[in-house]
Amino acid sequence: LYIRYNATEAAAAASQTNGDDLTCTPTPVTAGAGQPLHRDLSLVSVNVMLNDPGEFQGGGTFFENQLRFCQHDVTADHPSTNTKPHSSPPTRIPSPLKPSGGVGHCLLHSSLERHAGANTWQGVRDVMVIFVSAIGQQASTAPVSTSTSHAITPTAIQSSLLKQCMNEWQDENYAILPPFLRGICHNRLALTVTPTDGEAFQYLANSLMACSEAYYHGNNEDKSLSILQLACLCYQRACDLSPCDGRSFNNLGLAYTKLRDRTLHLPAAMAPVNSSMIENTYQRGMDILEQSHRAGCDVTQDRQALRLNYGLFVANQDDWSRAAAILQPIVMDTPSNRHDNVVWNNAKRLYDMCVREIPFKGSN
Repeated sequence: LYIRYNATEAAAAASQTNGDDLTCTPTPVTAGAGQPLHRDLSLVSVNVMLNDPGEFQGGGTFFENQLRFCQHDVTADHPSTNTKPHSSPPTRIPSPLKPSGGVGHCLLHSSLERHAGANTWQGVRDVMVIFVSAIGQQASTAPVSTSTSHAITPTAIQSSLLKQCMNEWQDENYAILPPFLRGICHNRLALTVTPTDGEAFQYLANSLMACSEAYYHGNNEDKSLSILQLACLCYQRACDLSPCDGRSFNNLGLAYTKLRDRTLHLPAAMAPVNSSMIENTYQRGMDILEQSHRAGCDVTQDRQALRLNYGLFVANQDDWSRAAAILQPIVMDTPSNRHDNVVWNNAKRLYDMCVREIPFKGSN
């Protein structure tokens, strides 16, 4: 696969869309060309450099798990680190990895590692990506005279296919199942294949949350509550197995909030969740995503979603100034798709409301 990261085109597109709406205050444009966090559907991925490192600035492959060791890494070259008024103070964050030998040299990694093409801020970066897979052989149990061999998909790829619900069962009864039940089936199978897959636990929890809501709206609150508690346990397991995945902490924060609201009738000593647990969960997720952002990784959607949920949680405690501070970084980064970006527009409305409330009610 040939990929060209053209920073010049990315910056031009961002500048054009950022200035075409008179209802929004223009903000400094810092745009790069990259790819968001993802996993490859293969066993091994190979990134081959096709042009000289002097032809571009930034770029490289950012691995989510680099955040486990971020205190030992140097500060990444992110042009917005010290320029934007709403940026967090610079911290020691991981630098995306690049082949050190120049053209023709490569970076090889497990496709299971969640990674991103870090933003190229200037110039053009060309790479060729090679995806390496394998097919095993299993002897048939048929009589020797008709013996054949059957291809076996490696477990890592089986798990990825199941998580993406790409393997549909050829069963007419399966097709009529609600999407969340199909999600539960697929991700339980994925965990059967790879029991330590944090992403599969997260996706399973997502489906359980939808199942809980269905029972809740069906007036079966007891069943809904028990499934919600199970979803929280799956999110907790996802955070344990994938401690650098900000999505899991965001989703766990949402699940904790629902669980707290459903159990307000219980004495404080018996409540399964308290506000401090929710606060710490959102804060951890926000720290992860901010480190990824400053490393040049495109985590825009995850960052917007978490800050909106965290800001709403804080605003519901009438802490208007802190809620506004949580929302401000994403509100000031006006996205190119702001007209259709529901999350950003909700964050903007909530931010405006918090700012209006501050002079009247103040905040701690």
